[in-house]
Amino acid sequence: MKTVREFFTGPWSVIWIITLVCMPLLSLFGRQLQHGLLASIGREVATLMITVPLLALCALGVLWLRRRSSRWYLHLIWIVLLFAALPLALERFEERMHFVMFGIFGFSSYMLYPLKGALMAVYAMSGGDELLQWWLPSRVGDWRDVFMNLLAGTGGLLLAHVGRRER
Repeated sequence: MKTVREFFTGPWSVIWIITLVCMPLLSLFGRQLQHGLLASIGREVATLMITVPLLALCALGVLWLRRRSSRWYLHLIWIVLLFAALPLALERFEERMHFVMFGIFGFSSYMLYPLKGALMAVYAMSGGDELLQWWLPSRVGDWRDVFMNLLAGTGGLLLAHVGRRER
């Protein structure tokens, strides 16, 4: 069992805390940031700004898995489909952010917690984020977004699980 000090000093802890804090902040202020960004740089550049991190995360996930598994190539297809092809096929810019934030959150959750704890964290944040948006006057909670959050978070968790299991 990790001590509180060990929990808050590891690299996965820092990543987990950053994503945990950013998700509700993006629910609160994300629309204003999104509209300002799209107005200032345009949809094409903004799409590129989300495409590059998605592809980079796919590449990092594959490289991370490659170091841990002799059968890493078997996972390449679902990683690319889930974290690159599906988000880039989505119409709405903000839906692509779900895959970045919740994928990282799911991965880092599993790096910190056992499977059940990581799943609970992903499920709680997936529903909690949309519940918060449901209460905000400028936002709308959406079941489709809960599904996207769960899909991305569970995908990140699965990637971490496969890499840790096949060491």
